[in-house]
Amino acid sequence: MTHELESLERRIATLEDDELEVMERVEESQRSVDSLTAQVAAADERLGRWPPRGRGVRHDRRPAARRRDRACSGGGRGAGGPAGAL
Repeated sequence: MTHELESLERRIATLEDDELEVMERVEESQRSVDSLTAQVAAADERLGRWPPRGRGVRHDRRPAARRRDRACSGGGRGAGGPAGAL
């Protein structure tokens, strides 16, 4: 019985050491995440995208807006296009 208690005490000590190592790695990982998050925020701010917008949406809408602006600017008047039909 004494031998089993000593064995369990050693196992507990080993597990506690392992737990401390894992906690240290978690803290180190969290510091890395915090640092990378700050770097991303700084980059987004430099690019004028803070708060960040949906990626790709901004670029996809510009050509459509240009087409709409050309169509509404009178470019089709007198040519039988939609604007000329009004």
